[in-house]
Amino acid sequence: MPQLCKLVYAMKNSSTLALLEWFHILDDLSLDACIMLRDVRTHWNATFDMLEFAYKYKEAINQITDRCEMKLRGYEIKLHEWDIIKQLRDILSVCISMYHFFLTYHTSITGF
Repeated sequence: MPQLCKLVYAMKNSSTLALLEWFHILDDLSLDACIMLRDVRTHWNATFDMLEFAYKYKEAINQITDRCEMKLRGYEIKLHEWDIIKQLRDILSVCISMYHFFLTYHTSITGF
């Protein structure tokens, strides 16, 4: 996951060439044009959002890190790391579902 965080930071602070290439890759893959989400410590579900985005845009991330001219090869995510990202995303998904369940349950009982 550290490589994913570093990749997000590098993409956000990259030259316009890398961002243009990112949007070109998204267009080729028929994915929605958007910038990668990043993990924010003050938002408890930001890690899940980042992992969910990364897994959905896995092919685009792999393509942008494979291109030498983008100088993002150091952020390449290996196959076993994608497995870890998926597992962590699935675990956090359950946690978020439970949070929403208990929030709804608490609100229905207390009225707040």
